[in-house]
Amino acid sequence: MTERLVDARALQALVDALFRAAGTPGDEAAMVADALVLADLRGMQSHGVLRVPTYIAKVRGGGFRPGHKGRVLRETAGTVLLDGEDALGVVVSIRAMDEAMRKARACGIGAAGVTNGNHCGTGASAW
Repeated sequence: MTERLVDARALQALVDALFRAAGTPGDEAAMVADALVLADLRGMQSHGVLRVPTYIAKVRGGGFRPGHKGRVLRETAGTVLLDGEDALGVVVSIRAMDEAMRKARACGIGAAGVTNGNHCGTGASAW
C-alpha cells in the first residue's frame, strides 16, 4: 500500500464542509473538524477523521444533536456540572473546559463535569 500525504488544512476544510452539509452549525463544524484533524496530526488516528462517517451518521440519526452546547445542572464557585444534551462531544467538552477556566480565574480552582455527553475524540483540541 502506498502512503499518501494529505494537507491538514484541506482535510480540515473537507471535514468542516461535511459536518455543515449534515446540518451542524458552522462554529461547531469547525470545532469538530479541528479536533479530528488534530488527533490525526498527533498520531491518534483511531480518534481522528476515521470517526467522521460514524459522527455524521449519528448527527443524521439524532444521536448527536448539533446546535446544543450543554446546559448547567449544578454549579458552585469552583465547579460546574453540564447536561451535555447529546451535543457533539467536542463542542460540550470545550464548553466544559471554558467554564472550568472561568471558575479558576474567579476563585483559584475550576472543575467541570459532563453528563449525557457523546464521544469527544482525543479530549484535546486547538480551541
